[in-house]
Amino acid sequence: MQPIQDATGLNLTVSKYRVSNNNNSVDAAGFHRDLQVLNRRIVTPVPVYTALMYLDDSMMEVIPGSHTRYRMSLGGALRSLRKRTKIDMKGGDVLIFHASLIHRGIFYKKAANRRLIQCFDCIPQEDFEFYNSKILHLPCLNNCNSRFESAAVAIAKVRPFINLINNVNYFNVATGYSSSSDLIRTVGYRGIEFLSTEANNRRLAPRYDGPEVNNRYIVAVPNLRDQRSEDVLKIYYHTMVKFFVYKLTLLILGVLAVYLCYRCMKLCTHHSSGSRSV
Repeated sequence: MQPIQDATGLNLTVSKYRVSNNNNSVDAAGFHRDLQVLNRRIVTPVPVYTALMYLDDSMMEVIPGSHTRYRMSLGGALRSLRKRTKIDMKGGDVLIFHASLIHRGIFYKKAANRRLIQCFDCIPQEDFEFYNSKILHLPCLNNCNSRFESAAVAIAKVRPFINLINNVNYFNVATGYSSSSDLIRTVGYRGIEFLSTEANNRRLAPRYDGPEVNNRYIVAVPNLRDQRSEDVLKIYYHTMVKFFVYKLTLLILGVLAVYLCYRCMKLCTHHSSGSRSV
């Protein structure tokens, strides 16, 4: 078998990894980017990758070209969504892609096992120091919620639910997570240009006594820049919740405006009919 480095030309350093078996649906069942690009001046692919090693057959869905379009318009996001592509992965396959590519795992197809080794923020050795210093990692720290995790796993296995949630969340992901470098400067993280999320999964200090299939992030290198505990909810609000709050408000106002117009038209029609009858 040809070594991965020879096949890709990439000599990568892995920043963190996790091993999962059907339980990474908490954050992988919906469209997402493993790396969020904050710097609006960056328009070319960032040399930070995700590497997935499949031990069982599985399926991945991707949005081709999304790793070069970090902040799409709503129209552009819709056009890109129509190009989504499913990829069948076989046990033993390795998939390497830009970490900013929009993708998701397919979990509603029942399978006894979906064992997967996931390596995140894989950076070419010659570029590691430069890009590692610009990535802010987002562990949930003391804000992790096991009930949320269990609920997310259950929802990911129900196709209508996960597809509905996924289609709404996709537009937040495609348009840039409502995030910007201004947010990071405001909370005091100088030099940060990228966010690396870890969803609602706790980190684990490995015991190295065999495969630890528990979907916990394990840091593989020193000197990762982590968010502070007091900023967890603030950054989560600005990159995820704000989109839904604003868009839902606009949707309600839009529906209300349509309803009021309809009522006015009906009222005017009623008065017009009454005037003619007199």
